[in-house]
Amino acid sequence: VRGRAALFILMAEAEIIATTKRLLSAVGAGDYSTYESLSSADITCIEPETQGNIVTGLPFHKYYFDLAKSSPKTNAPPTQNSISSPHVRMLGSDHALISYVRVIQNGDKIATANETRLWKREGGVWKNIHFHRSKL
Repeated sequence: VRGRAALFILMAEAEIIATTKRLLSAVGAGDYSTYESLSSADITCIEPETQGNIVTGLPFHKYYFDLAKSSPKTNAPPTQNSISSPHVRMLGSDHALISYVRVIQNGDKIATANETRLWKREGGVWKNIHFHRSKL
């Protein structure tokens, strides 16, 4: 039984990292449809854009996707988001917490942030239910 439990944890951790990478790729590509499919409708967040406030729901995030599409930069390089030093902690079989350093590359500009995301498995699909981002 121990072997199965350890295997479940390793597989779930790999799935959380892959799902987080998919979500960040959607952010970089401006793909709101994928972002929405990976996020709970009542997601909560604390990030620099919220100025320390807890914001609930997807409309706050959709605003930034729409803003990017409404003012496209000509010949703008794509944004790439990478995860460095991920640490996943399973909180039972249906919840997981991931912490990592997010590296954001946009042309020759690089920014980093500490991020923590809380995931919940709903109907066999992982949904991001909360995140906290702090700029480094």
